[in-house]
Amino acid sequence: MITDFYGVYFNLPYRKQKCLVHLLREFHDCAKMDTSQEYQENYKKIKRLINDALRLREKCGYINKIAYLRRVAAIKRRLFDFMTYPYENKNLNRLSKRFSKFWLDMFTFLQDSAVAWNNNLAERMIRPNVIYRNRSFGNRSSRGAEAHATLMSLIQTMKLQKQNVSDFLQTAFVAHRQGDAASRLAPILQT
Repeated sequence: MITDFYGVYFNLPYRKQKCLVHLLREFHDCAKMDTSQEYQENYKKIKRLINDALRLREKCGYINKIAYLRRVAAIKRRLFDFMTYPYENKNLNRLSKRFSKFWLDMFTFLQDSAVAWNNNLAERMIRPNVIYRNRSFGNRSSRGAEAHATLMSLIQTMKLQKQNVSDFLQTAFVAHRQGDAASRLAPILQT
């Protein structure tokens, strides 16, 4: 599961990777406002650390496995050093606390080549819905917004599972009208 740092994902039982694009964006946004030397130096450090991790990922199949694992350990050690340093800067303190909470999920992509280091695919997948929401001026109520989000999630899930969206929605509607939605839709949602 590749996510941003939203807390709701923390307790989910999946193997996780934090989106490093979100992380770099937050560091960059803070760098615009926080011009202190301490912050700027550490911002450069974290960018270098992430870039080193990305370069190492590219070398995964080309270097000795033991050497690769040694370099992964060195990168994790650098992250650990970054997050445990006693900063005076409030932004660095806040970000190091975040690392303390999520540091095991920062470099999963280095250990599994099937894992991406960002969630750009998910962002691109929801983009049409975001455009639709913006062009239609959103929803008129929180209930409407919740219904729209649920429908868009269901439709996208059906597309990813290569299921017929129209058939699913018809089955869901009939099941709902008959008061038996949970038992009738469970087999469809589990595939």
